Amino acid sequence: TLRNWVADYGGALRVRGSERTCATMLPSVSAPGDEALHRYVHVDANGILKADSFATWGVPIGPGGFLDAFDRLKKGDSP
Repeated sequence: TLRNWVADYGGALRVRGSERTCATMLPSVSAPGDEALHRYVHVDANGILKADSFATWGVPIGPGGFLDAFDRLKKGDSP
């Protein structure tokens, strides 16, 4: 049902999903050249930056701020 809704959607807003959702269920919502981390990241309640809200690990946002944590996340630096 969700796939059909996305395929038929004609609204003005772009439909997007997490990397996991796009890869497994809705490849039509990712645009060519889109990098997953450039369209969505998640900051949990403890200040941990993650690739998405389902990720099991992330990097803490520390004194270097969000962009430093984002760079570490892109590099795959684990805690």
